[in-house]
Amino acid sequence: MDQDGRPVLNSYDHSAIAGNVEIGCDDLSPDGAVLYPGECLRQQPALISSTGISPNTIRDSSNIYGGLTTIGNAHLSLSQQRSPNTNAIIPIPLTEFATHIERQKLNNNRGFIQEFESIDTGQHFTWENSTMEVNRHKNRYANVVAYDHSRVILPPEDDEDGCLGQLPGSDYINANYIDGYDRPKAYIATQGPLPETFADFWRMVWEERSYTIVVLTRLEERSRSKCDQYWPSRGSSLYGSYKVTLMETTELAHYCLRTLRLENTRHRNEPGRDIQHCQFTAWPDHGVPIHPTPFLMFLKRVKALNPMQAGPIITHCSAGIGRTGAFIVIDFQLDRLRYENSLDVYGCVRAIRSQRQYMVQTDDQYIFIHDALLDAAQSGSTEIPNSKLLQHVQTLSRPQLHSEYTGIDIEFNTLMSLRVPKCYRATVANATYNINKNVKLTVVPWDFNRVELPRQFPKSVIDNNENGDDEGDYINASWIDGYRSRRSYIATQLPMANTVADFWHMLWIHECSIVAMLVKQPNEQGERFFVYWPSPGYPENYNGLNVDFVSEFDMGHYWLREFKVTDEAHHSRTIRQFQFIDWAVDCHGRAIGDVPLNSERFVDFVRQLHQTKQQFGSVGPICVHCLDGAGRTGTFIAVSLIVCRAQLEHVVDLFTTVKLLRMQRPNMVETREQYEFCYRAAIDFLSSWEEGC
Repeated sequence: MDQDGRPVLNSYDHSAIAGNVEIGCDDLSPDGAVLYPGECLRQQPALISSTGISPNTIRDSSNIYGGLTTIGNAHLSLSQQRSPNTNAIIPIPLTEFATHIERQKLNNNRGFIQEFESIDTGQHFTWENSTMEVNRHKNRYANVVAYDHSRVILPPEDDEDGCLGQLPGSDYINANYIDGYDRPKAYIATQGPLPETFADFWRMVWEERSYTIVVLTRLEERSRSKCDQYWPSRGSSLYGSYKVTLMETTELAHYCLRTLRLENTRHRNEPGRDIQHCQFTAWPDHGVPIHPTPFLMFLKRVKALNPMQAGPIITHCSAGIGRTGAFIVIDFQLDRLRYENSLDVYGCVRAIRSQRQYMVQTDDQYIFIHDALLDAAQSGSTEIPNSKLLQHVQTLSRPQLHSEYTGIDIEFNTLMSLRVPKCYRATVANATYNINKNVKLTVVPWDFNRVELPRQFPKSVIDNNENGDDEGDYINASWIDGYRSRRSYIATQLPMANTVADFWHMLWIHECSIVAMLVKQPNEQGERFFVYWPSPGYPENYNGLNVDFVSEFDMGHYWLREFKVTDEAHHSRTIRQFQFIDWAVDCHGRAIGDVPLNSERFVDFVRQLHQTKQQFGSVGPICVHCLDGAGRTGTFIAVSLIVCRAQLEHVVDLFTTVKLLRMQRPNMVETREQYEFCYRAAIDFLSSWEEGC
């Protein structure tokens, strides 16, 4: 704390601040990186060119700022934008970007760390207004201030009594203008508002004619306050002269969108303005997002919602420097890619630090920026409006120009080429005492999102642990995010004799009342699978859980079974199993291909299952399994996500959907045929949905 009781981000003097500062909402842990094939940008030219970022079609320019740029009082030329401690050449050509990232990540990210630490912290400007006695209480952190030359200056307010004239300090808010790629003052970077600055914040939104607010923190993280809630939870609230009304809230898995009506009560003749309040909720309490795709989806949504003629996008986290800086640099560089075939993260960070101190606070955020840009460059824009999906898929189904591959081939092959982040581990799944619990060793859960069985619950029926290391919390199952909420699904394999008790306990512990089974009959896969449910009239007890077969219904293309599950405390619950049986098999019952016979019936199956969950008010996740919990399981979840997003956003993005699934469990949507089937299912859904509208 400083002498006024405000938190200090670190007990250091302003003039001695290093670039790597620890700040509440922005402190990070290492190894949140994504590694892709070094030559990926050269190996996939067809996909890249189809998304508008081919090096052959982008104007070549070596200068992101057009030679000499003036930002506030700072003059930066490209000759200055080199790291003195590294061999990095700034800017980096797009075709060399993946190789550059791999090189910089060698030796535990040593190249990136040296490059980041060489960037000037920007302590060459005055911040006298921030330290004025009348303004000091308006700073969330005592040592995160607003430079004078780039600060947002509010119209001064008059003393209510009319005796003092203009109120001293009434023009101050801890916020700075940040230039964009092709637009000055494209952003405003600010701190999370304090209760005493709520009115100032909304005055800034009004005066700057901003229509979009980007929030990159939750109100509380790790039991610490990061930002005070400056908008109403319901209805309207008055902040000084500004009335804010919550009009609509849409909560999704990784972010929340709110529409807020802003009115100036001093100018009642002026119409209110609808402000888009976009809050990214998936930034972890510690570190950076494990994969950048959700963040890029959020950024794309922000850009789509922001009107063309709107004022600056207002961006904040807690201090308004770390995550805020990362957001601005990524958006800046993506705008650059529209016109140039190179990226200059180093120069961009250096430039925006001359407008607000410490922007991009840690080396982990600096690495995350690179990973996000590579992800965007490799994947391109694959989002298709509902109305254009049929035509788009027809185009994708044909061989591309000067290629023997179709667009679908190229999309799927690109997915196959993407590597998972280096930090992904499957140590628990591959432990000696857990090997026999996996149907396939190539499809096991990663440590970060594996479903755990609480250790106080019984261990597996068969425990071959010779070393006494098995704590009994392992099951081959992964948490999968839905479209509207995190951990909406559990993707798992078909239970085996030695894991059947674990399976039923998993359903019970995590309140799964719906199971989607994507195997037709016991010998479909060439071997008889283990029937993990009891026969009618013969209840089974699985280590304290009694499972009783209640009923079975033939629904045509699927079976619906109901089981009554009772624990040792005599608490009971109904679990419903939906077994989809519309698969092609030969005369011996073995599978022919790995996609459903009919996409319309599969979409109906997906819809009926989700409607049943909603009808009975089930709060737990949907458990989905095939033989190994990957190919068919991924197809089911992919179709579910596509249907949900198409209804809300009116777009389909199969490529990104499958990419996200594969970052949560290996081999999700395993084959090219399954990938193409997802497109057909989306078309069938849109056809029936539009007819019913």
